[in-house]
Amino acid sequence: LPFFELSRLSDRLPLAQFDVVSFRSFPPREIINFIFPYFFGNPAQFGGYSEALLGKVSQDWLLSPYIGIIPFLFVFFLVKREKKTLFFLFSALVALIVAFGRYTPVYTFLYHYLPGVSLIRYPVKYMFLVVFSLTVVAAFNFEGILGMLRDKAAPLGRYKKVVFSLFMLFFCATAASFIWLGYLDSFIVQQFGRQLSNSNIMLLNSLIEFNQISAINIVAFLLVLFFLFRAAERGQIRRGLFAGAILIMTSADLLANGASIKIAADAGVFTKAPKSYYLMKKDGRFLYSPELEQKNRLIYGETFSEALWNVKDDLCANWHIPFHRFDFYGYES
Repeated sequence: LPFFELSRLSDRLPLAQFDVVSFRSFPPREIINFIFPYFFGNPAQFGGYSEALLGKVSQDWLLSPYIGIIPFLFVFFLVKREKKTLFFLFSALVALIVAFGRYTPVYTFLYHYLPGVSLIRYPVKYMFLVVFSLTVVAAFNFEGILGMLRDKAAPLGRYKKVVFSLFMLFFCATAASFIWLGYLDSFIVQQFGRQLSNSNIMLLNSLIEFNQISAINIVAFLLVLFFLFRAAERGQIRRGLFAGAILIMTSADLLANGASIKIAADAGVFTKAPKSYYLMKKDGRFLYSPELEQKNRLIYGETFSEALWNVKDDLCANWHIPFHRFDFYGYES
């Protein structure tokens, strides 16, 4: 109801054409970012993505759907086929298809026949539901694995074999990439040297090197996970140590790949209304100007809470979204 109420007052109603609404769809090729967080480059880094090199099939709204290699692996460890697990798996699948946007006919059908879809821009937003659902499924399965540790269930050996097989696969692929990297550089220069500038060739090399580092991290985490399952199968590790090791590795994985740290603020910043809110309520109009938008690109205050209160009073877009340590743009957080 709040969505439809606000949609009547939105100035974006004239911008409901399909090309506008479906802008920033999630390209299917970026599914690989669930394994390699920035396979095609990091749009937040200057020069981290080149259309001349990688084409225009991209979106610059979501940096990466990466949830960590171990949680992503746990998504496929269906310990118990419970209804709640299947529900979130289905939710993730549906949200992923919708997030593809203009790249599938599904979104076109929803745009024309499902009320409200034409008012929501950027289909890539549905990736948040995908990530949330997959994280919940991983947590359910992680809980099931801990239950197996308690009951000393046999399937732990099966998971150990799966992890070892993946370890060998990534180990061989990573080793091959280092062996053939020199040949690949020569091939790129020979085949595309006239079409690509030196900066694009250097960027491609940087992308390959970063993905190699990501592959090394995956190999290391899979190896440690294999030994954890092996120790668990033999009864050589307690549940608490097993769970703690998984949480530490997942945190290290996310932080190593650029996960940001949210900054806390006083509760009063979120619960109290500033003076501008009362003025708008009294005046009956939305008091906003382009100058305020430019002003809110930076925040000012002796403390973070005071600065957050100031941008709230200045009607900053998305002010309530938890801002991160590396950025404080209202639209970029």
